[in-house]
Order: sequence, then structure tokens, then C-alpha cells
Amino acid sequence: DNGLKKRQELSVKYWLGKGNQDVEDILQTGLRRPTSDNAIFEALETYLPMATKNNPAPVVVADNTPDGEILAYKVQKALVYHADISNLKMKMKNCTRDWALKFFGMIKVGWSEKNNDIIIKRIKPTNLILDPDACVDEAEYNGAFIGEYKKETAKIIVDRFPKFKKEITAEVNDKMDTILQYVEWWTPEYVCW
Repeated sequence: DNGLKKRQELSVKYWLGKGNQDVEDILQTGLRRPTSDNAIFEALETYLPMATKNNPAPVVVADNTPDGEILAYKVQKALVYHADISNLKMKMKNCTRDWALKFFGMIKVGWSEKNNDIIIKRIKPTNLILDPDACVDEAEYNGAFIGEYKKETAKIIVDRFPKFKKEITAEVNDKMDTILQYVEWWTPEYVCW
């Protein structure tokens, strides 16, 4: 990670107003920051409300037929509805803060089994495993995989993966409220856990 975690920790520490760096921090990262004025906090927290004032306007393109235009209109209205009910503005604000302080921000669109509907979630950068050979070009991640650390109770994991009930139950000594961590892997071809 070439010191990325240390730089992320120092950025967050400075943003919180704890800018007094010790000599070790400066030597490890090469970053020297003033201890009195917290310019990062002021600039970032002034910018965020402006950047996330409104939900992004969805752009839906269809063919020029009457049916196509009606479909595009309905899809656009559905996207606006989902942005509103999922509080997308706040998720974008937190994601933008992650980008500024931790050098990476991520919002994930998925499916809620509970609500049987689309779900939009902000994912903490520290919960991600990224392809070390990947880069982001024009806002598109081009890595071979993304991993996400997830935590659930043993009971929920058994419900999701009943084939492994015996192994999971043995791992937690029949204490099904035990929190377990696992990794969800995404590739262009498949998702696995």
C-alpha cells in the first residue's frame, strides 16, 4: 500500500484539527502540515454543501418513438424517486469527503432483499480491496476485481449460504448471533463470497 493507510490516517487527523505531527509522521510520509490553521477542514466543509446541494439529474436517452419517450420519462422519474428516498445527497457528501481525505470514494448500487428494491450505499474505502494494478480513467475503475469486507451475524450468513450451515455453526460454537467477517468479490464476470 506504499504508506497509503498512514497518509489517510494523517489526512483525517489533520481534518479533525489534530494537526500536531510528530517527527515519525513527517519522516514516513514526507508531508509537513501547519499546526495552527486547518485549511483542509475549512475548504472541504465549505465545498461539500455546494457540491451536494441537489441530487444529480438523471439523463435517460431513448429512441425518438412515442413509446421510447414515455419509457425514458418513467425511468427518469424512477431514478429521481430512488435518489430522494435513499438520501443520495448525504451519501455523495460522505463519499466526496472520503475522496478528499482518503483518496478514494465509492457509492455502490445494489439490491435490497429486505425491501425488494434498489439500494444505494456509500462504501468506506477502508472496507475495500482493490486490484493493485488498477486505475481510474474518466471515473471508471478498470481493475480485475474489487473486494469488500462485510460483517453479518452467523445466522444471516447461514440463511444466505445454507450449504455451509454445518461449518459456520461449528465456527461460532452454535452462537448464531456471533458477528463474522467475510469478503464479497466483484469481477466483470461474477460476484462471489
